[in-house]
Amino acid sequence: MGLELPLSLGVTVIAAHIASTGKNNGKGKFERLLPLFQRVEYLYTDIYSLTQINKLGYLSDALKAPGIADRLIYGSDWPLQFFPLVSPWFQLGRVSPRTLWTVAKHKNKRERDVALKLAMGFPDPVFTRSARVLNVQ
Repeated sequence: MGLELPLSLGVTVIAAHIASTGKNNGKGKFERLLPLFQRVEYLYTDIYSLTQINKLGYLSDALKAPGIADRLIYGSDWPLQFFPLVSPWFQLGRVSPRTLWTVAKHKNKRERDVALKLAMGFPDPVFTRSARVLNVQ
């Protein structure tokens, strides 16, 4: 996966997009990432792009995965939110139609994305944790 060297050196690592897509040595990258959270306390992962249609299910998997709730970070992949691959409506079935309607009304696409992830059950600290991890005031 390529994270072992920096992690062995004590470098804080933020694995992009929860290593959601692709395979490495025949195993899904997300599956390969999960055990590292048990061993390394300075490993984090961002959840930004996980509302894309090609990444459906990974947000739910992130919420259910043991030991990573305190390692999730909200990142921003601008201009990704302006592409048609991203829509709150792709989460129909995970979020009620009424909630999705409310979420979809947000004019600001970043606010829409945050509202969607909050509606899916991501806790508030996910959206503020990056300041602490990156040591930004």
